[in-house]
Amino acid sequence: MKYSLIIAGVLILLIGGVLAYTTYTRDAEEVVFDMDDVPPYPDNGIAPLPTEPPDVYTGPSNDELTFSTTESGLQYAVISEGESEERPSVEDVVEVHYHGTLADGTVFDSSFDRGEPIQFPLEGLIPGWQEGIPLMTVGSTYRFIIPAALAYGEDPDMHPLGGETLTFDVELIDML
Repeated sequence: MKYSLIIAGVLILLIGGVLAYTTYTRDAEEVVFDMDDVPPYPDNGIAPLPTEPPDVYTGPSNDELTFSTTESGLQYAVISEGESEERPSVEDVVEVHYHGTLADGTVFDSSFDRGEPIQFPLEGLIPGWQEGIPLMTVGSTYRFIIPAALAYGEDPDMHPLGGETLTFDVELIDML
């Protein structure tokens, strides 16, 4: 296998397939390959690249949801309501799936993307979660928009996410 072919493929992927021409060497013969001459899938036998990575969480847009705001400034919206009547208290350990983003949409943490839920003692989490999770029933999925004061504080020198408004989609799987 020629490593130059692999490198050319990686370069095409990294810059979004925008290359007009790429050159590689095959047995001391230089070959110029015009990307515009490649027939579209399926004629060339190569599947198109997915527009989105597989198994990545994508929730509804904020425009599709109705938000309520608590006295502290926590905003929350119900994505789906569970059938259970059980609600956790701050003293409970909860099992959740969650997807956390910054205000600009950058994902900073996601159990959904890792494909594995996680268990937390609620009292050890940020104040926005301590206030928001008890609003949920088991089986529900909510979106929380948590201001910096209810997340990691206002000071970015104290925590990498300090000063950031955080958005979490949280599915409450169980109370343990």
